[in-house]
Amino acid sequence: MPRNESEFCPVGTHADLWHCRDERVLIASSAGTGKTRNILERINVLAWKYPNSRHLIARKTRASMSESVMVTWERDVHAHDRHLFGTASRSHRTSYDYPNGSTVVVGGLDNPVKLYSTEWDTVYIAEALETTIEEIEPLLRSFRSNKMVHKASGQAWHQLVLDCNPGSERHWLKLRADAGWFRYMH
Repeated sequence: MPRNESEFCPVGTHADLWHCRDERVLIASSAGTGKTRNILERINVLAWKYPNSRHLIARKTRASMSESVMVTWERDVHAHDRHLFGTASRSHRTSYDYPNGSTVVVGGLDNPVKLYSTEWDTVYIAEALETTIEEIEPLLRSFRSNKMVHKASGQAWHQLVLDCNPGSERHWLKLRADAGWFRYMH
């Protein structure tokens, strides 16, 4: 069973993400401000809320996730439901299967064939400063799962969420955010 959602309570910009339905979102803030935890908590809630939904958590390389994003995912987000982990070690784990049919897959942009030819409802790219636009744009073609349907409109929605620490004013993320390609949350 999912744990009580009230155990995690986002505030400020973190709470804004929970209500956001924009297709592309960039969250930039200093290290240690809770970006990763907030995004992972939301993915967990979406996986429970929308049966059979598919979610991708990725970083530039799969290897870089084992001791960063996946630690937060397993230790903080899933402290009460470790049954989702299976028997593989964290460095070899590729997905988390929920009892309602939803799946959260972990991957790296270093093996794009496995990611681009699949279907997702949400995609989260951690530490997006490491990425290029050429690695990110193809993921938008993967928004074909259509399991997350907004009750009020009856329309399926998808979301690409990237997080980063503030970078150069000339980094592609900042330039795209300034041009309105992302909803920018700081």
